[in-house]
Amino acid sequence: MFINKFEINKKKKKRLSLYFSNKDLFSLSFYIIGILGKTKFNVDKKYLQLYSQIPLKFYIDKLLINTLLKTLKIKFMGVTKGFYNILVTRGLGYRFRYKKLNKYYKILRLKLGFKHYYLYYFSKNVYVKALKYRLLLLCNDKTLLPNIISEIRNLRYPDPYKGKGVRFYEEPLKLKAGKQR
Repeated sequence: MFINKFEINKKKKKRLSLYFSNKDLFSLSFYIIGILGKTKFNVDKKYLQLYSQIPLKFYIDKLLINTLLKTLKIKFMGVTKGFYNILVTRGLGYRFRYKKLNKYYKILRLKLGFKHYYLYYFSKNVYVKALKYRLLLLCNDKTLLPNIISEIRNLRYPDPYKGKGVRFYEEPLKLKAGKQR
């Protein structure tokens, strides 16, 4: 399948690290480092109650503990497995072309049936694999991936009559009936 061809750098060690720091007494930041990069998660100071400064002991509000654990779980999944989605095009002259300029800038060129083409710039924590009609996006942030996908899909949303446009890999399309004779 298409996903098996996508490989992440095998030289990276399969290690997971969790660090936390506090810049002032009432804020806490979690840094999670994994195979797919690093993420940061901030806990607001209104949810922390300081118990003692040396050694640092604090309590987290009861209402926030479940939310904190769920978001930490999502962040851990993001840096270990990642979140991915596959987009495909349908139509004459619709293509994806990916180009990496240097280690910081990645450009996706989208040919979507117009005279011109669109350029989409990616950040460094998004991995992209583009074959002619398919696009695999892998990201370690669960909130960033749907934003990227919606921006790409809104450039050429699937046509309700012929189904041409950018859509998800196995998305069912209900096509409208055309003119009846």
